[in-house]
Amino acid sequence: MAKKRSARIIMAEIPSALGNITVINGYFPQGREP
Repeated sequence: MAKKRSARIIMAEIPSALGNITVINGYFPQGREP
């Protein structure tokens, strides 16, 4: 059985004294076996 790989994006908005800080983390597999 092949493992199913999916792209994921995680986004967080953090309020601070300087204004909102947005952090975005993305994971995009290439689909190739090592």
